[in-house]
Amino acid sequence: MKPNKLAKKLRKQRQKTAFMPVNTLSFQLYSAGKTAEAANASLRELQADPKNPTALFVRGQLLRDQGQDQEAIELFSRALAAKPNFAEALFALGCTYTRMGRNREAIPCFKKIVTLGIESPLLFNVMGNAHKDCGEIDTAINCYKKGLHLDPDFYQAHFNLGNAFHADGKIQESIACFKKALSINNEYYLALDNLGTIYDDLGNYEEAVSCYNRSIRINSANPVAHNNLANVLRNGGLLEEAEKSCLKALDLNSNFPAAYKNLGTICHEMGRETEAVAGYRKSLALAPDHRTHSNLLSSLNYLEDVSQEEIYSESLRWDALYAPESTVAGQGAAPHFAGGRRLKIGYVSPDFCDHSVSYFIDPVLHSHHREHFEVYCYANVKKPDAITSRLRDAADHWRDIFGMNDPAVVSLIKKDGIDILVDLAGHTRDNRLLVFAGIPAPVRITWLGYPNTTGMKALQYRLTDGVADPPGDADRFHSEKLLRLPQGFLCYQPDPAAPEVSPAPCLEKGGITFGSFNNLAKVTDRVIRLWAEILLAVPGSRLLLKSRALGDRKSRKRYLALFGEAGITEDRLELLGMLPDKADHLGLYRNIDIALDPFPYNGTTTTFEALWMGVPVVTLRGERHAGRVGASIMHHAGLEKLVAESTQEYKTLAIALAEDRTRLAELRNSLREKLQQSPLLDGQRFTESLEECYRKAVAEYC
Repeated sequence: MKPNKLAKKLRKQRQKTAFMPVNTLSFQLYSAGKTAEAANASLRELQADPKNPTALFVRGQLLRDQGQDQEAIELFSRALAAKPNFAEALFALGCTYTRMGRNREAIPCFKKIVTLGIESPLLFNVMGNAHKDCGEIDTAINCYKKGLHLDPDFYQAHFNLGNAFHADGKIQESIACFKKALSINNEYYLALDNLGTIYDDLGNYEEAVSCYNRSIRINSANPVAHNNLANVLRNGGLLEEAEKSCLKALDLNSNFPAAYKNLGTICHEMGRETEAVAGYRKSLALAPDHRTHSNLLSSLNYLEDVSQEEIYSESLRWDALYAPESTVAGQGAAPHFAGGRRLKIGYVSPDFCDHSVSYFIDPVLHSHHREHFEVYCYANVKKPDAITSRLRDAADHWRDIFGMNDPAVVSLIKKDGIDILVDLAGHTRDNRLLVFAGIPAPVRITWLGYPNTTGMKALQYRLTDGVADPPGDADRFHSEKLLRLPQGFLCYQPDPAAPEVSPAPCLEKGGITFGSFNNLAKVTDRVIRLWAEILLAVPGSRLLLKSRALGDRKSRKRYLALFGEAGITEDRLELLGMLPDKADHLGLYRNIDIALDPFPYNGTTTTFEALWMGVPVVTLRGERHAGRVGASIMHHAGLEKLVAESTQEYKTLAIALAEDRTRLAELRNSLREKLQQSPLLDGQRFTESLEECYRKAVAEYC
């Protein structure tokens, strides 16, 4: 829209806010923008009549313009006491309440204007905003539609309607609204920002980048667009460019919590975990947020100088801040477990898709004894895929909860009558932990996705095993009661696309190739130094690292420099980013003789993949669950000799294995079969053990 037409349109909309003719001098002066004269005129009017509603209203507006909202509310209320049907004062009072976040108090003001027979596009727009902020999405949508019926070209209302549809999980309707707003005003950059966010969530990165770049061209001083661009660049693996955009956002607004959070995530993916933690803490200092705080907790698990006691304390703090009302006592009636009826099990996860968690929940969903258990899946999945379809087919009931707010999910679970609700995400991305704070089921358990306590009172149990969490300190630093599965807490479903095991590459190439396919956050400075010592002790050896972040130029350069400082030249390193196909990823194991497990945060899926492909994994037993997963896998696979108790023993084990080509060849030929015969791949046996734990939890509850 051309500037002169846009200005004319805005004047027209402002005119529609004048619900009743008001002819006093003070009001006319205020409407003309002559605030000093309006202030003097209103004082004279109040001297003549202390209850003059228009003068009280004008003085309230002047105070509101100065940010003195509470004082303004008092004057608006006095004006309404003198003139209860004063629509302008009702509107001003409601808008002041909404600005203060007091939307419940604002809504009656707006409703009363409607009862006076007054209808205005702007009135329905602000009323819709108030209802939306109260979580009343359907009512908000109706308000926006009423306003648009009166003025179809009210582009801000199209924008707000798009936000309401997005909050309601109606993505395509939301996109249509943002596009409509842009068709009316093609320079409305807020709509471009939100449209870009949706495209980013849908994985349409090119469209998202296009939206943000258009927004920046319209308003280069908008930090939100720069931060959103950083987010989509990060999702696309362009970490260096993402960091630059994020820093630009912070240059424009040094108190922008979302940008600090985004910077923390970028640093995490680049393996700069200390900086990641600093970013999350800065964001939280500016604006407490449960998801940012979850990111912080997740990052703490990667730092060796952070103790389990510190993580536990921070986890309890998360619970106190964001789930203070959750309590186990007095929440609903006890379920009726008698009579031999089937128990209803609910699994909640954002990772029912091509994600590591799917490899461990798949055998359980397919092995549950349906004569005793009825299985529900609550999927918070952004982008469903073929694995989503496979898991959906394995469940008795599938509930798509993406886009649903927490109270709505709690109500749905209660309506389904779930007996045991299992969280599969913990403090990882897109978790729904606050659903559990609503006590939606009698028995609540956390498992799989996150390697530590949630800190939540609302979660009674955490599933683990005696190796990953030995009795003692592990129990002391958990808010949940630990239920230890006797055959291990993991059961793996190998990828059907996995190729056959190949001969050890050292037999053909001569030199030993070590490798790790873990994310860079796990490859810490101390890990690099130890791996470098192993390479230097094994002449002719090389190291192959594969990680998504290594496709980024800055990350590659940094890791080459870190290994260089440890004495390893570039010719002994092969750094790879993401590969387009999962079969290609698994095929890379044909180039590795020995996998090196990082610490203090071990691999999990990568360890299973390596063993399945015939590659032995040397691991170090750590001081908390994240550092003991490798030991747990090796113990239950009958490979305890690959578990080191110290960094010196880790080094010795790796060197000895590299020097024993006969043993390497034997392991290469036997590991897949050994894994197949272990409880780690026995879905039926594992699920029976899991179901026994569920029965125990129910018995304790009863």
